[in-house]
Amino acid sequence: MSDSSKNYQIFISHSSKDRDFAWDLSVNLEREGFNCWIAPRDIPAGRKYELAIMEGIDTCPVMVVVCSSNINDSDYVMDEINAAKRRDKLIISVFTEKGFSFSPVYEFLLSRYQWIEIWDGDIKAHLDKIITAVSNEIKPICKSNSHSFRTTTEAGAIASVQSVNTDGGLNNVDSIRKMAAKGDTWSQYILARMYGSGYILNGSYSEAVKLYKLASSKGHLMARSVLHSLVPSEEDVTDDDLGQWLEKNYDKFLIWADEDNPIAQCDIGWMYQYGKGRKQSYKPKSADCIGYIIPERSGPIPSAPVRRH
Repeated sequence: MSDSSKNYQIFISHSSKDRDFAWDLSVNLEREGFNCWIAPRDIPAGRKYELAIMEGIDTCPVMVVVCSSNINDSDYVMDEINAAKRRDKLIISVFTEKGFSFSPVYEFLLSRYQWIEIWDGDIKAHLDKIITAVSNEIKPICKSNSHSFRTTTEAGAIASVQSVNTDGGLNNVDSIRKMAAKGDTWSQYILARMYGSGYILNGSYSEAVKLYKLASSKGHLMARSVLHSLVPSEEDVTDDDLGQWLEKNYDKFLIWADEDNPIAQCDIGWMYQYGKGRKQSYKPKSADCIGYIIPERSGPIPSAPVRRH
């Protein structure tokens, strides 16, 4: 069953071809305090894909459908909309592609529902419209409860990056980009986190995945772990192997953390919180970093679910 402790509110229905936009939409909504259900992130390990989707729809009062020409070829999106209609969910269409036409089936399914146009791809500029549209059904949950990989905890961390990214060293975005371009594995991992967050560097999901792959290919197991959580078809790492690798490389995290790099600091906080590579500890010095990386990693690392089409 869906994890009721996460209080899912908005089901993001999308074609896998629109994954980047859907992911960024969920990040922006979660930053505002709304908990989103989105595949494949919220499908529990070993759960049948279709069953998990139905559980997500049942849990969420609202469905936001990412509408582009890609959904015309997606049976999943069609089935999700039908399920939401049968359950009398609030359905909001977000148009991401100017001038595209629904297939007759989708026109029939969605013609009566409110839509919002985000043709320019600037989700933040149109976010208030979505929030207004859902406000009669749901209210924001405390932002600190966000459970996404790109959590509101990360928002605070990235704010720290923005406040100091004109300085030199391991907390300077331009320096990190240059080191990553030269093949530095740790810079590639840190930069991937910056890209993937969506808060700086005009964050790009695809660029983050590219960098995670580079770092993973050179044995960076944290990069491999995060990559697998984003792209389940990619190689995973066992919980034991990750813990051993974190213990072995703890000093490297410290090098970055001592330079006030908030991503490394939050990685260390997560390690202490869940006892990964360090003895579990909830001391205040690590409290600000707790929850930065995938809270689900507190248990066994899940196997890859079936990919959607």
